[in-house]
Amino acid sequence: QTAGFMNIADQVAGLQSAGFLNIAGEVTGVQSSGFMNKAGRVRGVQLGFLNIADSYESGVPIGLINIVRDGYHTWEVSGSELWDLNVGYRMGIDRLYTQFMAGVARNHGNDYWGFGFGIGSRFGITHYFKGSVDLMTYQVMDGSRHHYHHRPTFLEQARLTVDGKIFGHFRWFLGPTLNLLVAPYTYPDNLITDHISSYMLYSRTSGISEVRMWAGLCGGIRF
Repeated sequence: QTAGFMNIADQVAGLQSAGFLNIAGEVTGVQSSGFMNKAGRVRGVQLGFLNIADSYESGVPIGLINIVRDGYHTWEVSGSELWDLNVGYRMGIDRLYTQFMAGVARNHGNDYWGFGFGIGSRFGITHYFKGSVDLMTYQVMDGSRHHYHHRPTFLEQARLTVDGKIFGHFRWFLGPTLNLLVAPYTYPDNLITDHISSYMLYSRTSGISEVRMWAGLCGGIRF
């Protein structure tokens, strides 16, 4: 079933593809659109900017925003050697979810802000413990400077965390991170990483950019 704008069906076995919107009660196969896919039960893949489903028996949603009624949707509050406070939201299913993050840090009197997006996958370890692998990218902004005169600073982060139940829907988590910061050359101004220079695995400064790589640790609460 294919259309330039919209498709509607009770059941799809195969492919439902539209330029803007797909709606189906049950999907076995692929539901792909330029904007939104909506389905009840899915066995396969939803591919679009916005994916909405009641449940996933198999497969994954692939999009920027994935809303699954019986899926995984969790808030996260954490801290690390870089961020004094980092708040995020995860949505999708355990096998594949997207996440949006916002962090704040203060270093040598300068305020730094970071806004990020990432993907991740959650897996079982024991009945009590769950593990997560996340890949994230942040754009970091220095609140003390006017950034429209500067090239952006990017932080790429990979992390492996383990979480366990505290009570109710609250879970603690803790794990290592691997970080790569690419920033415009700022000397003699401070970088967000100046206070953790002893952790650096790699550090290089050229005439136009500064590159820093380090291993870190993050931990917090999910609910």
